[in-house]
Amino acid sequence: MCVACGGLDLISSLLAADWIKWKKVVRMGIQCIWRVFEEEISIPRNDLCYELAERGVIGYLTGLLCILKDENGEDADTLLLRASTLILVFAHAAEGTSVRAALTAPKVLEDLKTTILVGDEFYDNEIILNILKCIKLLAMDTQALKPLQNAGFVTALARSLDHYVTFDSKEHQNQILNALFQLCKLNRARQEEAAIAGIVPHLQKFIAENSPLKQFALPIICDIAHANNRCREILWQNSGVQFFISLLYQEYWQVKALEALAVWLSEEREQVEPLLLSSSNLRCLIELFDSDHNNYFPNILDPFIQL
Repeated sequence: MCVACGGLDLISSLLAADWIKWKKVVRMGIQCIWRVFEEEISIPRNDLCYELAERGVIGYLTGLLCILKDENGEDADTLLLRASTLILVFAHAAEGTSVRAALTAPKVLEDLKTTILVGDEFYDNEIILNILKCIKLLAMDTQALKPLQNAGFVTALARSLDHYVTFDSKEHQNQILNALFQLCKLNRARQEEAAIAGIVPHLQKFIAENSPLKQFALPIICDIAHANNRCREILWQNSGVQFFISLLYQEYWQVKALEALAVWLSEEREQVEPLLLSSSNLRCLIELFDSDHNNYFPNILDPFIQL
């Protein structure tokens, strides 16, 4: 009924009001959108997202995230949570639609980046988690990767990871690393940006602790070795050669580790070769040929020959 009567235009205009002058009006706008998604069952949710995105609602919501962070009280917290939840609803409907275009608009992305960088200093953890989930969903859409990169999300996510590793927030770590995995996959420029932003020690930590996030950390760090000399310099500062040697004890990752070592050796032989020829590392390489205990033996031959 609300949609049929042109109610979406009115709701959008409520959100567009100046928060400082018209707090009750803006608050009512958020409540109305919340009710529309809860009660408007005759129209698919994706269609509602499209109609509201066309009316600029996403930009109003992300703008409120930045405005409301300076407000105090339970009412502001409730509005922030609802705004972040609504943004996440839009993100679920974004792939391949104009909703994605609205979510990847420069101002919207800047607001989202500000939110995750400010973090729990101003926002409840659930609000930050909603925004991180939104970024992860966007990163899964190949058409959104370039806007995310241009907006500085690789560095922003890596810096946020610093914080959430320190405070051991597993769910936040999961969303951040999943998004970085999507961003860094097959793109050397973004791999370099992540390495410069300090992601390498965190990746090594997840792998060493056998964290569930290892499935994302290992491909990223192996790809970083292929990126360029700057990335390999950062890996060197974090004992990267020895780290890749340690991966040779894990059958599933032997090929990736050997490929990383091979490209590193080809680029910086004088630096890498002495480490590979140490007695313990040489023994590890020789043990790879114990084919009775190595199910991946045929796969390691090509990268081994490159050494």
